[in-house]
Amino acid sequence: MTLLMPSKESANNGGSSVPSLGFREASFADLDLLAVMNAELLTYELGSAPPVERLRAQLESFFAQGARATVMIILGMPAGYALHNEGPDLMHLQHFLIRAPWRGMGLGAAFLRHLESALESPKPIQVEALLSNGKGLAFWRSHGFGDFYLGLRKNPVAADARG
Repeated sequence: MTLLMPSKESANNGGSSVPSLGFREASFADLDLLAVMNAELLTYELGSAPPVERLRAQLESFFAQGARATVMIILGMPAGYALHNEGPDLMHLQHFLIRAPWRGMGLGAAFLRHLESALESPKPIQVEALLSNGKGLAFWRSHGFGDFYLGLRKNPVAADARG
């Protein structure tokens, strides 16, 4: 699948508003697109991503468990996505991506406003951001998100490194 994306220069019309900005709920038919964008998100955050086929299977599992996805469309092209679960007391925003050519134009804020306005009722929104993702942390904090918990991880030590 080839996905065409505009350059930042062609996308920016001189202001923060982008023509033809829209949102649509994703379906199972969008799993290939969502998997490609999920790989972009993981590569942005971690420097690499598992194979797209594995990400597609994971997304299919999320959908089967009740998760929903929203795709942001600009000029007819997918410019980002969000994967989310809405419970009675909380919305968990599991994935949130603005594709590289569209970053820095205020679209993340517009996307977040759209997601908030689509909630059944006002409720807390929970996201996870990597400590190494300074831009992501700054974005979330600038939109009213505060530190809630700290997750820690211990990776296994290779047998030859234990001495």
